Amino acid sequence: MKYVYIIIIYISATVFCHAQRKSIQLDDNISLIIEVDSISQEDFNKNEQIIINGIYFINGEPVYGTDYHPPTTKINSIYLKKMQQSIKLDVSYMYNPNLYMLTEKSFRIYNNNDIYVITGKFSDGAGSYVAQWIIKENCSNRIIISNDEDILVKLFFY
Repeated sequence: MKYVYIIIIYISATVFCHAQRKSIQLDDNISLIIEVDSISQEDFNKNEQIIINGIYFINGEPVYGTDYHPPTTKINSIYLKKMQQSIKLDVSYMYNPNLYMLTEKSFRIYNNNDIYVITGKFSDGAGSYVAQWIIKENCSNRIIISNDEDILVKLFFY
């Protein structure tokens, strides 16, 4: 009987608590807190879906992280934690990250006089993309989001 309760609790937790959170330490003082949630497929089946120049669109908005099929997860938030500060990064249009594969090696950080540039590589296997943010004081601005392989290579492998 004890095992039945454990199974019921596990099933309830996975059905009602879809959001997953991960903390990634980038250096001694900086970490990223990433939260990902499941997406209802029924919502996407009703929406307009098109492909333009290799980018998947739903209702006129780009979807990064998929190869021409509705996404299954969405990045809800990424926060940069620096000492006592918490700075929210723009995560619009960012889908299907493999949260388990995201590590410190998935990100690059550059600091010049307290202006930070953070580059992240996200993928669910085939739907890879890159995003880059500039952070100054308490403000962040995403300057790049792309699934172009040339951009990914330039930003991540040089």
